[in-house]
Amino acid sequence: MPKLLTNREMELFRCIVILARRLDDCNPEVGLGPSIETIAQREADCLSFEIDEDDMAEVCETVKGSMTR
Repeated sequence: MPKLLTNREMELFRCIVILARRLDDCNPEVGLGPSIETIAQREADCLSFEIDEDDMAEVCETVKGSMTR
């Protein structure tokens, strides 16, 4: 079971997800783009450690809130 992220690690992962979302928005595919959850999971899979499901859900919620304008 993965350990919970620290506040600093959580903020860094949040920035990764936001930047990945912006990159996807710059080069959109046909149709709807990937969801925040899909992007977060894709980026988490690239890391050398696992991210807890609760941390993943919290990051996705904060990103969704910050991306709506």
